[in-house]
Amino acid sequence: MEQHTRHPFDLIDLGLLLFVAPLHPVAFFAVLGQWFVRRSSGIAASAADTLTAIGVDRRLAEGRLARALLPGLTARPGGQPEPPLLPAWGDNHPLAETGNDAPALPMITLAELAAGDNLLIVGNRGSGKTTLLQAILAHRQRRCYVLDPHSHPGKWPANAKVLGGGRDFATIYAALLRAEAELTRRAKALNSDAHARFAPFTLASDEWGSVTSEIVVGKDQDSPGRLMIRLLKEGRKFGLSFIGCAHGDTAESLGSKGDTVAFRASFDWIVYCGAFVARELRDLSEIGQRLPMGRTPEGGTFPLMVVAVSPVTGARRLLDLRGIDRV
Repeated sequence: MEQHTRHPFDLIDLGLLLFVAPLHPVAFFAVLGQWFVRRSSGIAASAADTLTAIGVDRRLAEGRLARALLPGLTARPGGQPEPPLLPAWGDNHPLAETGNDAPALPMITLAELAAGDNLLIVGNRGSGKTTLLQAILAHRQRRCYVLDPHSHPGKWPANAKVLGGGRDFATIYAALLRAEAELTRRAKALNSDAHARFAPFTLASDEWGSVTSEIVVGKDQDSPGRLMIRLLKEGRKFGLSFIGCAHGDTAESLGSKGDTVAFRASFDWIVYCGAFVARELRDLSEIGQRLPMGRTPEGGTFPLMVVAVSPVTGARRLLDLRGIDRV
């Protein structure tokens, strides 16, 4: 039978048990667990399981609190240092990780983004805007029309119909006019029947600001930017929505004019990519410094996570771009 070796601090343990029992029951169990740890690994495991089952934190059940309170009286076998109860930055630090290198700022999924009405994706060239737009449209549960003069086969998901390919800007402008006409038709229908319901559809565009600069209209015609602003302001009431990519988050970035705050409020989420990520995380710079980075074909780098901001509530969410092109 294995001979038990007496530990030099048995009497100290006994004194602590008698002292803390009436004062702090949790500490009593912690010190008791510490004594069992030194007695036998089997007894310690059993005691820890029992204490955990009745609601005591596992770390207390293992006697770690006692060792933390009495570092001079206890030591790990072989002189190894006791691991900290918490990471060095603490449980509530904004850099707390949820796994791998993902920061703990709340996350958002593609499905959640795709469920919104109006979305704006903002970023510099090569920051993943088009890839993100493609993935969102693939999750969109409604008809989608992509206004893209530079489209090519396979660029957009199968559920999206492309308009304006081959630099057909006239078709793109005609689509905007048809959308506004449909908006008017639906408004009149709702005016006649309060229970009228409409099939939702989405207009989407990659680099909408650049598209609008190429469309020339007559003196008495509305600019494409102005038409789009009207659709943004009124469309959600009648099932019309817009998802666009731009180089900025102002009305001017979509080829129009207007109050920036009101313009932003037209969107459910504004998703900031590339160089804009650091700006949106300026009060959480440590998170920005730890974001995983990707490399462009030209050799530049960009964050592989983007920041989705709700202009209405101010809520911020992170979205991981890695793998979204395979979703």
